[in-house]
Amino acid sequence: MNRRAQLLRRLHAGARQIFGDDEELRHAWQLQQVGKTSCAEMSEQELERLIHALEAEGALTPPPSSPQARLIRRLWDELDGAGALRHHTPEALAHFICHQTGREAPPEQLDHQEANPVIEALKAWLARARGADRSKDAQDRPDRS
Repeated sequence: MNRRAQLLRRLHAGARQIFGDDEELRHAWQLQQVGKTSCAEMSEQELERLIHALEAEGALTPPPSSPQARLIRRLWDELDGAGALRHHTPEALAHFICHQTGREAPPEQLDHQEANPVIEALKAWLARARGADRSKDAQDRPDRS
């Protein structure tokens, strides 16, 4: 893939993070930043300037992920797979974290002391969800006595 194609790919990925599918808003932003609405008319330097602006807005830079943050997300996904979640969204996870820690934050923003109680609460919830599944299965099976 040539450099221009790489820049375009990165630019469009970042623009989706910031503007979603709103092309009018993206075009207005591009016009404000480099004076052009079409990427086809832009030089590589202009594309790079847009990418830097997106990075300044928080796009294109994934947060550093600690082992604890990855575990929190894995347990959250397992809870969803067990049918224990009503909403499998980042906002729902942040709300759960707030309930445990007193501050609403994504797992990547938790320090070690904050992450541990969240992990333990998720493990306990998952154990209860799996236990409920087992007891339901036992009720559905015919009695063999």
